[in-house]
Amino acid sequence: MQPRSRSTIPAGAMDKEERKCPRRPLEDKALLMILTGAVDVLERACVQDISKHGICFNHVEPIKGFTKDKDLVSPEQTVMAYFENHPLTLVGTLKRVDDASGRMALHVKRSSDDDLWESLCKPEK
Repeated sequence: MQPRSRSTIPAGAMDKEERKCPRRPLEDKALLMILTGAVDVLERACVQDISKHGICFNHVEPIKGFTKDKDLVSPEQTVMAYFENHPLTLVGTLKRVDDASGRMALHVKRSSDDDLWESLCKPEK
């Protein structure tokens, strides 16, 4: 199977985008299981920010033993994110992968605890 292009959004396009739900920083780390169809790839990442429908990660790196499979990761794949400091699991679709900056964006479809997820996403006043 041929890996797809890892970037589907032009550079700078996200800077001007208006968001329906405001982003909020969150201090946490996550274990990401990316279902590529060929093999499940495990990566670890720091949470950059969250909103009701999405989450951005930075410092994304494959867990030892999965480095050879990181080229199989591409947009539109299903991802499960397990948080280190919150009893929460998210399931979503990978929207953006940027290996150069070590960043990744996920569209959230489901969470294991909707009340907790919504409380984390509420902007601080």
